[in-house]
Amino acid sequence: MESRPLVVIAGPTGIGKTDVAHQLAMEMNGEIVSADSRQIYRYLDIGTAKPSLEFRSQTPYHMVDIVDPDKDFSVANFKQQAEIIIDQIHLRGKLPFLVGGTGLYIKSIVSGLFPSPPPLPCFRQQLQEEASRFGTNHLYQRLLEIDPETASKISGNDLRRIIRALEVYHQTGKPISYLQRSATTTKDYSLIMICLNQDRQHLYAQIEQRVDRMIEMGWVEEVRRLLEKGYSSASGLISMEALGYQQIIKYLQGIYSLKEAISAIKQSSRQFAKRQITWFKADPRYNWFEPENIAGIRNCVKSH
Repeated sequence: MESRPLVVIAGPTGIGKTDVAHQLAMEMNGEIVSADSRQIYRYLDIGTAKPSLEFRSQTPYHMVDIVDPDKDFSVANFKQQAEIIIDQIHLRGKLPFLVGGTGLYIKSIVSGLFPSPPPLPCFRQQLQEEASRFGTNHLYQRLLEIDPETASKISGNDLRRIIRALEVYHQTGKPISYLQRSATTTKDYSLIMICLNQDRQHLYAQIEQRVDRMIEMGWVEEVRRLLEKGYSSASGLISMEALGYQQIIKYLQGIYSLKEAISAIKQSSRQFAKRQITWFKADPRYNWFEPENIAGIRNCVKSH
């Protein structure tokens, strides 16, 4: 069977992936499959920068608003559902665009998943208790010793991913970064992989301006409504660990002033963007463009 095209548009938070992908999808009879691990959740709208209702009325967007915030949704779930949708887009004679900044979601489609061992609840509980007693950095230092490659790709405050990496090593004796190179099979796509990037200071300025716009759009009220519905990271919800939501929760709890919360969101967003760029640079298949270079991006897609 002839391989079918799949356009990937990746890049750091705030770079403008949605605008670029939407324009190309409109021009090229395309449909968009979101590769964003937070846009899958209903009610997390402003803080996850979901495509506007206007955009969604103009071209189909998939894998957005598909689960409630209290539901688990793994990368394996994403891979299974996204591949079915991509097949359906091809059957409709349209061009699928896989668009987002969640590197692991994209990797699951273009490179496969590694053979992941199941969770160990008792071991996880032990590590969580250690983090409570000695701090998250205590576990992060342990991860740096056994798997510096993975440690360099995640935040030292990302307790969930730190615990998972230590859990995998505990069960297999091998770093999770090693296992990730032993991926499952993938569909036979003809890949056109684009990554957006720009001058770091320009990107950071855009990120900060976007945070300010989100606050003006009612992000604080959105988080308040989520808390009123009973959605909280205190109950272990991964959805509420989305970038920025924790800082706003601390504001609503009186731990931060609004100014402090906004400053913390901007700092976390800059750090996240830096980690995303590092992740995507590790894959030589990406063609790199500034988001303003829509003509170059268009030509790259058309030349494949």
